[in-house]
Amino acid sequence: MERVRGLWEKLGKYKYAALVLLLGVALMLWPDSAPKAEVADVRPGESELCEQLESVLCQVAGAGEVHCLLTWSEGPRTIYQTDSSELSTGEVRTDTVLASGEAVPVGEIGPVWQGVVVVCDGADSAQLRLELTRAVSALTGLSSDKIAVVKRKGQS
Repeated sequence: MERVRGLWEKLGKYKYAALVLLLGVALMLWPDSAPKAEVADVRPGESELCEQLESVLCQVAGAGEVHCLLTWSEGPRTIYQTDSSELSTGEVRTDTVLASGEAVPVGEIGPVWQGVVVVCDGADSAQLRLELTRAVSALTGLSSDKIAVVKRKGQS
């Protein structure tokens, strides 16, 4: 106990900073025993989102029949639990954690959308094209330069 008291006095004005640092390290090393909540997949796949877009966009006044094609540059991915350790050579080794011989998933990353083409009856109206572009942008997060609204074939 005398050693601790002596060390505490030697730290001088830095003793409280050292205490906060030690507390932070202790909290980082504390095991996480709380169960992790499962997160539902809130990002539907490409075909599901196209159907939802079509369902919403066909309700816009003047749109008529609507068809969508949505593409992504990266598909959805699953993130797996990893464990890192430092080797004697100084390199960091990262391994995927296995449970019962299978990788442990910890989350998912949705797709990275590349662009949308919307084909509809009323696309000859600039106002309607603007409204549909804004709606698609709001629903997908894509900028307007990634969204094309074109007139459906066979419509006058």
